[in-house]
Amino acid sequence: MTSWSSLLGMFLFGLAFVVAGGFGIFVLFVRGFSLKSEMKAQDGYVSTDASLAELIGSVGVTLSVLRPGGMVEINGRRLDARAQGEYIESGKAIVVLGIDGAQLVVDDVPQTGNFEN
Repeated sequence: MTSWSSLLGMFLFGLAFVVAGGFGIFVLFVRGFSLKSEMKAQDGYVSTDASLAELIGSVGVTLSVLRPGGMVEINGRRLDARAQGEYIESGKAIVVLGIDGAQLVVDDVPQTGNFEN
């Protein structure tokens, strides 16, 4: 019995060595393709579309139900938006209140009602 357990132990050790060695080679290979530098805001890298700020105050229409997220159309552009409240029906007039990341923050315009695109 002792010989079988020692053979099994050597086999498992060898298997672990091969797996660990393969993982090490994989890590070295992948490191060659990974990002090694930071993209900092002071260097001009930004994660949001600067043109979205120009849409604050603009009026558009919901293309889908916003509960709270969905799609809107403003000036012929389809954009991702989030309702400031809880729910805005599809086809309702909305106004852009602000920006949260890459998403517009909108609210409905109750006096306008429904209108077609």
